[in-house]
Amino acid sequence: MTNGNATNPNGLLGEIGRQAAQVGTTAFGLPRRIEDTLDRLDRGDIRVRVRSIETDRILRRVGTVNMATNYTLLLGTFVLSATLLLVNGFLGLAIGAASFGGVTGIALIRLMLKLGRDDRMP
Repeated sequence: MTNGNATNPNGLLGEIGRQAAQVGTTAFGLPRRIEDTLDRLDRGDIRVRVRSIETDRILRRVGTVNMATNYTLLLGTFVLSATLLLVNGFLGLAIGAASFGGVTGIALIRLMLKLGRDDRMP
């Protein structure tokens, strides 16, 4: 701190004073810098990325539940369509709608099993 001159006590005190002034200047300008940074964040000039394993897991689960909801709606639509077609005498179309309903039901069951398996994983 004294540039090799251990006998000069003023050099040490001068260096401490200079560093204290530098810290004071930095601390005095800190609120302005924080305000500038917050303004840049508000304008969108700065982007903050946060990666969380827990959030990623929850987002995957929400996506899976959303897909299960879609499959459930499709299954209900195909079953209702097959029932209406069968009642009105369109056997071939009813079988086609029931087939699509069966495929959708199998996909729904597989998705529900995957969802249950993901819940068991830590």
